[in-house]
Amino acid sequence: MRTIPVGVGGFALAAVLAAQSPPAVEVRVAGEMRRVMRDGDLRATIDLRELAATPNLWALGPIEGLRGEITVLDGVPSIATIRDGGIEVAASFDVRAAFLVHAQVSSWQEVPIPADVVDDAQLERFVATAAAARGLAPDRPFPFAARVTVRAVAFHVVDKTDAAPHSMEKHDAIKVRFTLEDAPVRLVGFHSDRHHGVFTHHGTNVHVHLVTEDGRRSGHLDSVRLAPGGTLLLPGRKEAGAR
Repeated sequence: MRTIPVGVGGFALAAVLAAQSPPAVEVRVAGEMRRVMRDGDLRATIDLRELAATPNLWALGPIEGLRGEITVLDGVPSIATIRDGGIEVAASFDVRAAFLVHAQVSSWQEVPIPADVVDDAQLERFVATAAAARGLAPDRPFPFAARVTVRAVAFHVVDKTDAAPHSMEKHDAIKVRFTLEDAPVRLVGFHSDRHHGVFTHHGTNVHVHLVTEDGRRSGHLDSVRLAPGGTLLLPGRKEAGAR
């Protein structure tokens, strides 16, 4: 525990406490989930090439037209689309997003995931608790990541192949679903309790994608059972914020 010197005045004490907390990370959003899901507007809101030169980029969202999933881990894109019923992954910025949530994170603090955190609901709660304990403001969105081994995981890639109007009721039908067992994966997510319908679904405070360690598969996380020994990554002390 760090000791604060006796006799520190109010302003000096505030400065010491501020120095102990990680600076806020600027989370940016192009478009909105509700515009896609509720209004059926599948047009692009951002060209990923505009962010190609952004250092330490972390991002996720669906491709325009709901033809795949975009995931970016530390500046490396993983663009998942469906081909012949399977996943095809490209490391390319040459894609546009129907909506995209993104941030720059140059430094992470590592937090061991407790052994009793074994599913996605428990992981969501742990992300919020760990972030609050490490000084991340609870009223601000923040990115997170994780290195985990999954006992079992379910995920999907959207693949809308028709020209029919889209709606929330039709969304499940365009998901191509996959499962994995006993595999190491990377997770990238964004947390907020104030952005339902913007970049999170109602009923959850997180939006999470996964990329397998070999880079051959990626997509939108649906559910997970975790093996012990994973590591949560939260924005760290040296983070300078997005510009």
